[in-house]
Amino acid sequence: MQSVSIADYGAKEGALCTEAIQRALDAASAAGGVAVIPRGTYRTGTLNLRGASLCLEKGAVLKGSADFADYPEIGYDHNEMGQVRSLLYVMDEQDVHIYGEGTIDLSAEAFYGVRITGAPCWTMSFVECEDVREQDLTIDNDRRIPNNDGMHFCSCKGVIVRGCNISAGDDCIAISCITNWDKPCEDVVIADCILRSSSKAIVVGYMHSIVRNVNISNCVILDSNRSLCIMSSTDGIVENVTASNLRLDTRCRAGNWWGNGEPIFMMAVKHDYLIPAEQDPHRETDCAIRNVHIDGVTCMGENAMGIYGVDGNIREVELRNIDFTRKPSKNLPLKGNVFDFAPGRVDFEVPEDCGLYIGGGADVKLENINTRAWKIIHA
Repeated sequence: MQSVSIADYGAKEGALCTEAIQRALDAASAAGGVAVIPRGTYRTGTLNLRGASLCLEKGAVLKGSADFADYPEIGYDHNEMGQVRSLLYVMDEQDVHIYGEGTIDLSAEAFYGVRITGAPCWTMSFVECEDVREQDLTIDNDRRIPNNDGMHFCSCKGVIVRGCNISAGDDCIAISCITNWDKPCEDVVIADCILRSSSKAIVVGYMHSIVRNVNISNCVILDSNRSLCIMSSTDGIVENVTASNLRLDTRCRAGNWWGNGEPIFMMAVKHDYLIPAEQDPHRETDCAIRNVHIDGVTCMGENAMGIYGVDGNIREVELRNIDFTRKPSKNLPLKGNVFDFAPGRVDFEVPEDCGLYIGGGADVKLENINTRAWKIIHA
């Protein structure tokens, strides 16, 4: 595969190199090759990879510009974000890779005024992509910044996330259809990852999304506001999910973060705000969450685990071999001993002696669940 260096197209360390790097990418794309970022720090605004791959050599830093004007709209209208601006983007291409031993610095300090290395909003977003592989990546975002998801997969098919170490203020890994409620996100594998989030570490589903065939295994989730979340509105569907060999640890954070200290949480309640009414697909489903199997989990949490639906719309759920220890919390009394149902509007107070609450007629099978002195309540 042919490679070109951005230095050969005029990119210089310390300077704003957007035009030079784009010329290198265009040349690499035309040749079906790779644009190489050599050792050094190169500042840039928005870059379209087109069909080129990008290699960051050891010691290379691709540094996002601190000037918002260097990020023009890319021509994609996102249901939640509106017109998208991005550092790197690819549309309607195949076999594009970003790899190497260098660093991509998204310059959050320029937008929030705190010196960090991380993203001010979604770090990596994949929309209607197929055959995506994210392996051995480290994403280290400031966990005080809201909405800086690590990886968000929207209406994608065939995704593998393996061996990644992700810290984020919002979801570390999110699987949804937020950009196209009618196109499913499916066939996703998440394995061998270490995750830390001020909100939800792994979230499967969201509002009207159709998500299916998700396998999660061998992951460690630490110091997160909520570890594993499966969520759907009453007109969405999440189905065929397995999770195994997990270690989970939650800590309830003060402030408006997603979650409230729940290690495992499933909810299928009406979500009726945040997304404009005209985007409602007006879909009817007979079930919102089904065929979910969680097996082999050791977890500690400052709140109970919860499974809560409406009129039996959670079905065929099995929890096996779960060891849960509930630990004291300084912040939970401040927020209230409740589950967080956002973006729904359910008000529900968790019994103080509860380790696992199952409500709303959810169909759940339990086997070898150890909550110690905390009660399992199946209402």
